[in-house]
Amino acid sequence: MTEDTVPRWLRPVEPGNSANCQVEVDPALCVDEETARSLGERVKHIEREVTVFVASSYPATLAAEILREEKDNPRVLIRAATAEEVLARYAGALAGGPRVLSRRIEWQEHSASEMVSDPVAVLWTGEVLFNRGPGGISSPLYALEAAAEAWAFGSALRLHAMGVCSAQVVCWHCAAPLAEQAIEKGDDEFDRLRGFWVSPIRSHEILPVWLPGVILENNIRGKVG
Repeated sequence: MTEDTVPRWLRPVEPGNSANCQVEVDPALCVDEETARSLGERVKHIEREVTVFVASSYPATLAAEILREEKDNPRVLIRAATAEEVLARYAGALAGGPRVLSRRIEWQEHSASEMVSDPVAVLWTGEVLFNRGPGGISSPLYALEAAAEAWAFGSALRLHAMGVCSAQVVCWHCAAPLAEQAIEKGDDEFDRLRGFWVSPIRSHEILPVWLPGVILENNIRGKVG
């Protein structure tokens, strides 16, 4: 694998390379000056071109990315982490696949087929809901809540001009033997499983995702106007 094909969150940088870099915070994060300074202190010594981190001063998973548009003057950009970057950070925790519970789920593919009972695997999707009429967008299935949350948070920041109402993550209970293929095959497999006579994948819980108040206030104001 060549350096160009290695994901940037796996590419190492020289120790101390970021210490003297100018640090910028993505305006979409809507941070004040004090929070920006606090975040900047967290990324003075990063080890990879993209480093995922969580800070007590900001309630979302962030990434510090070294940018090299000017070869002799690199800078560090703090932005929302992507779902893929979060998955890479927690790859060790996911080595065994999705979390499996002691409880079971019963499902039946066709009305004439046998009922099957399997352990429950926990999967997650992220969702962004719009306030301009019904609808929204949703993510692929993930085995990690933090990845779904990162997807929902980052997507809401990118789409806020469209009138974002809210963001959330949905916890799904899925028959464990079918969970990996549901993650790998995406929407088509998800729709297929949901279409069973008794589905092996069902929504279990919906949790809100925090968004910067500035975004929600602007969109509510636009809706009222």
